[in-house]
Amino acid sequence: MRPPFDECHQLHNAVSESNTKWGNRLPGQPAIDLSANGRKLYDYLEDDLRTTALDDLAPYLWLISTQSGSNISPLHHQKIKRRQIILTEDPRLHLVWNEDRIFVKPLPKYLLSYEFWTRFMIPEPSQMSVKREQSLPPYSATCPSWIRPTDTIVQAAKGLLRSYAFLVKYESDFELARLHQLLPPSVTFEQFCDFKSRFLDIEDEEVSPRYSYGELRLTRLNMLSKLLLCQWSYEPVHHQSYQYFQQFYGPLLFVFGCFSVILGAMQVEMAVESVTNYPWTGFWTFCRYFSIFSISFIVFNMLVLAFLFSRKLIIELTYAATHSTALPTRTKAPPTEPESGESGNTSIRTSLTL
Repeated sequence: MRPPFDECHQLHNAVSESNTKWGNRLPGQPAIDLSANGRKLYDYLEDDLRTTALDDLAPYLWLISTQSGSNISPLHHQKIKRRQIILTEDPRLHLVWNEDRIFVKPLPKYLLSYEFWTRFMIPEPSQMSVKREQSLPPYSATCPSWIRPTDTIVQAAKGLLRSYAFLVKYESDFELARLHQLLPPSVTFEQFCDFKSRFLDIEDEEVSPRYSYGELRLTRLNMLSKLLLCQWSYEPVHHQSYQYFQQFYGPLLFVFGCFSVILGAMQVEMAVESVTNYPWTGFWTFCRYFSIFSISFIVFNMLVLAFLFSRKLIIELTYAATHSTALPTRTKAPPTEPESGESGNTSIRTSLTL
C-alpha cells in the first residue's frame, strides 16, 4: 500500500518542518510527540479521524441518504443552497447538514504529508531508500512493532481526503475553503489540484463505511440514532429548551386545527340530525368514538410534552449535581490587636477626625 498522493505533490513536509518548528511534533497538533510512544499518536488519530457511530449506522444509511460517496455538493453550491459552512474538528459531523448549515472538517496538516503516511499510516514498514533511511529515524523507532495503524484509521483518512475531491472542484471552491480555514493558507489552487489528482481513484472498499455516503441530514440521523443506537440524538439540534419545544408548535397547531374543523362539522351534522325524520345512527356512533379519540389524543400529547420537559429538567439537575463541588468554608480570621506604635497613631487620627 502507498499514500493516496505522490511525494512531489505533498502540501506539507511533516519531517523537516516539524523538526525545525516544533521539535518532531505532529503537524497541526504539537502536543503529540512523534518520537515518543506511538500509542498516544494512534489514540489521537482514532479521535481525530474515525466515525464509529456512523460506521455502525452505515448498513441503514440508505434509508436517509443516497448511497454514493459522490453525493457531495461543491462548496460554491453549498452557498447556492444558502448553507453556512461551519468548521468542525469533530469527524462525526463532517458533511452533516441541518437547515442552513453544513459542517466541514478541515484537512489535518499531517494528512498532507507524504512522509507521515509512509512512516505512520502504512501498516507495514515502508521500503525506504538508503538515503532516506539515513535522514529519517527507522520505522521501528517511531512506530514500535506492537503498534500499527488500524485499517479503520487508514480508511477514515482516505475517506476524508476523497471527500475534498468533491468539495473543492473549482477555484471558487478553493477560495471558499481557504476563507473558512479548511486548507492551509500557503497552498495554491494548482498545488491542490496536483495533490487531489488520485483521490477519485479511491474505491468505496478502501474507505470507512460512512464515506460510502456523502452528505447526511442531521434530523434524520437523530431519528436513526433513537431507533438503532438507543441514543436520544446523534447530535443535539437545539441547544436551548425553548428552541427544543418550539419545533412541536407548528405540527401540534396544525393537528389541533384539523380536529377543530372536523369536530365543528360533526356538531353541525348532529344538530341537523336532531330535527330530521331519518336519523343516521351509524354517524352518531362514529361521532361518539371520534370525540373520545380526540380527547385521548390531546391528553396524550400533553403528557408527552410534560414528560419531555421533566426529562430535560432532570438531566440538567443531575448534570449540575454530578459536576458540582462543595465550596470550601471560610473561617473568619480573628481580629489582630494593633501594636503599641500603631495604637498611638490610631488615637491621634481619631482625635484629629473629631
